[in-house]
Amino acid sequence: MKLLIERDRLLNLLIPVTSVVERRQTLPILANVLVQLESNTLTLVGTDLEVEASIQAEALKGTDGQCTVAARKLLDICKALPEQANIELEMGDGRLKVRSGRSRFSLQTLAAADFPRLETDNWEERVQLEQSALRHFSTKPLSLWPSRTYGIF
Repeated sequence: MKLLIERDRLLNLLIPVTSVVERRQTLPILANVLVQLESNTLTLVGTDLEVEASIQAEALKGTDGQCTVAARKLLDICKALPEQANIELEMGDGRLKVRSGRSRFSLQTLAAADFPRLETDNWEERVQLEQSALRHFSTKPLSLWPSRTYGIF
């Protein structure tokens, strides 16, 4: 796998996916994010075995492939790079090489086949919401709504 993507685009993809990944995991692969490139469509997936976040975007160019890499490390690297930079990700020899300008990083990867995915094929319904609608619904949880209990006397 080899791909070229803008730093800001990759950062906007990584932030929501990484929010699902917990820092301390009993399984090392749960600290990773699945990186897939197929037909110039980049898919990032993060999970904690209860919640799975998946997001897609177009890459500038690349060759198909997949791997898993430490989510927080990749996010920190992207944050440290200058804005408007292009990032090249290249998988080889069990490592993901991250290049941008004169910066070079090499991150250890785990097999993509070992990454746990939630089974969604047998779900009866799917819901797609705009981010603003989801934010509106989640600003005030039901437990904080004013309620009055009425007793029967």
